[in-house]
Amino acid sequence: MVTRHLLATSTLLSLLTVATGSAQDTLEERVDQAIERGLQLVRSRQRDNGMFTELDPASFPKPRDGTSPSFPGGSEVMSMCVLAYSGAKPESAEVAKSLDVFMKLPLEQTYTLGFRIIALAEFWKHAQTKTREELRKAMDRDARALVAIQLANGGWHYAKRDTDKFFDFSNTQVAVLALGLAAECGVEIAPEVFEKAGQLYLNKQRDDGGWDYGHPQFGNTHSYGSMTAAGVANLIVIRDILDPMSGCPCSGSRSKASGNSQVDRAIERGIAWLGGKFSPSTNPDNSTTLHPYWLYSCQRVGIATGMKYFGDHDWYREGAETLIKSQSGSGAWIDYHNTCFGLLFLMKGRGPILMNKLKYDGRWNLHNRDAANLAEYVGQLKEQRMLWQVVETRSPLDELHESPILYITAEEKVELPAEFKATLRRFTAPGGTVLLEASCGNPAGKTFCETLCREVWPEWELKRLDDGHPLWTCDLEIAGSRPVLDGLSDGIRTFVFYSSRNVSCYWQTRAVTRYAASFYVGNNLYAYATDRARLRDRRSHRQVGLGAKYAAEQPSCRATRKELVVARLKHGGRWNSNEHYAPWAVLAEDARARLGLGLREAEPVDIGAAIAKETDIAYLCGRDRMELSDTARAALKTYLSGGGFLLVEATAGDEAFGQSVQEALRAAGLTLTPLGQESPMISGQFGAQATGYAVTAPGWTVGLRTARLGKPLPELYGIHLDGKQVGLYSPFDILYSQTGCRAFGSRGYEPGDARALALNVLLMAATR
Repeated sequence: MVTRHLLATSTLLSLLTVATGSAQDTLEERVDQAIERGLQLVRSRQRDNGMFTELDPASFPKPRDGTSPSFPGGSEVMSMCVLAYSGAKPESAEVAKSLDVFMKLPLEQTYTLGFRIIALAEFWKHAQTKTREELRKAMDRDARALVAIQLANGGWHYAKRDTDKFFDFSNTQVAVLALGLAAECGVEIAPEVFEKAGQLYLNKQRDDGGWDYGHPQFGNTHSYGSMTAAGVANLIVIRDILDPMSGCPCSGSRSKASGNSQVDRAIERGIAWLGGKFSPSTNPDNSTTLHPYWLYSCQRVGIATGMKYFGDHDWYREGAETLIKSQSGSGAWIDYHNTCFGLLFLMKGRGPILMNKLKYDGRWNLHNRDAANLAEYVGQLKEQRMLWQVVETRSPLDELHESPILYITAEEKVELPAEFKATLRRFTAPGGTVLLEASCGNPAGKTFCETLCREVWPEWELKRLDDGHPLWTCDLEIAGSRPVLDGLSDGIRTFVFYSSRNVSCYWQTRAVTRYAASFYVGNNLYAYATDRARLRDRRSHRQVGLGAKYAAEQPSCRATRKELVVARLKHGGRWNSNEHYAPWAVLAEDARARLGLGLREAEPVDIGAAIAKETDIAYLCGRDRMELSDTARAALKTYLSGGGFLLVEATAGDEAFGQSVQEALRAAGLTLTPLGQESPMISGQFGAQATGYAVTAPGWTVGLRTARLGKPLPELYGIHLDGKQVGLYSPFDILYSQTGCRAFGSRGYEPGDARALALNVLLMAATR
């Protein structure tokens, strides 16, 4: 018999955690703990009158001379920023206690006015309609105050000054950020405000690409970290405010020329400076000690650009590790304001990645805010901060898997490296989803996308999504005029979606009202790709193992047979729809690691052909109705009478296949008997020969959770011939589910439970 060894068939195994114990990477937990300690400190400072200091709002002091760095209200504005970005809603008890007095404080300085706007803008995103109006009025008042103290050269100082020489880029950072956020919330701000600030940044960028502080008191001698990061982030804000149509509208199937302005070049030079200088523990070229304000500024650049790395540095991971190690037992860093900056860095940078966008050698970013704007839209819908990220053709596979979606948009022929095409294939095999777009409907872009599909996934054909495809209804209902989409489907899930027409321009220009369907598609793509699950945090690695639920159980196999052979049965009901995900390879690795049991897969066998005696498990699965001919029934009974074992499951819990296969098995003279808690398949007790897993309260995929309420046991049926159990039937998916890949609407077990059941199947076959 021709066989193929499963242990080396798929890179899927390198992405899945086989160990039962603790997670490989605990950064997620440690970040959460650090944030919670810091939040407790912030909350502990909140007083009954809503203030976070002993200041009396009824007799609120003014700065000492109106211009010095003395900040009455500074603790209040920073505290409320932290609460806003922690996800607290303005109507919640902890916020409502302070919000009214907070909005009425007579603030006058750039820092306090700016950070009050920053807090109000974040609260505005999650507020009810009435509260939104109040918040916008307060932002409008503060924005007008900030504009009034802008200096003639476009910069800001602590407060109003009569001469430009006193501006500094730290105050200017806060003012531009605040005014940009206010504008996003509907506050009208004259373009000249941003034009003047932008020109100042261009004029004052140093030859090395960085920025200094700007104030003559501190000397204009060299660039340093926090001011350079602030310069880059503010130029991005200014560019987006002044040119929100960047690359749009399309004309003649091409984007409007963009990406090579003086502002773009200044941004690129600043990013290059950060890449060469980044340090998580010091403010480069300015301080040798931890500086959370610097990390806060870096976070602004990283989120705005989608960059995971500054140079070779993973800015969030390294910054988070540094902050966690340096946090005091009280939850603080250095002083209270730095504590707030540290918390803002951790909270804002930790969001999950909605979409990775591919950077390739060519014009990959003609619509430079498309993914960012979509992430903002979906995040507001789901009340979960979502980010986007740039990946490159050289990025490792695990970085592609930091998001369920890889977005590739092209307006010309693109030459992707052969190595990356192989990576694309490996990305979709363990559950990744690709979105391709021919930007502006460009013919060359169409040719590229369609050719890429043929080269990377030749087994499947691009087909138009029909009206019944789950994408149109899996979360928001997309009715009426829908975007035209094609897809590649392997029989379980559509893993490539392709738009031959423009989508990204609508995301770029935030045309939510006019082209709502394009935003709905982006949202539904996330719901479809994850089966409506919450996205994993960017800090967490994909974990698909038995998990802590089965950690205390010690499986064993003492049977004399140390290797099992499995063969798929071929039939007309999409018999191989789960093959793309190498489920037997995953199970083979588990069997070797946990049971010391070998497993190899033989070549598939036609359902009517004789099944070799050395086949320990004949595997029958599918997604459509199927029938057994007289010849197939006879061949199957001969195999089972000779000691064979039959595993039957409905792939993805397909009901049509499940119903038809039950009918076919009964027509073949086989009986199906429900298994109870005493069955070895559920109890894990296989007598003296083996011990498996007790699977008595499994978890279910989304499509089954409601239906399985009150039904704590797995639903399994013994297949009997002449009174002897010769197989197992599951109406719900086991093999695909144990890979950890999600498919919208799949009816199966949660991965850990599916893995435990799959191992029990092997033990049942080995000990018969």
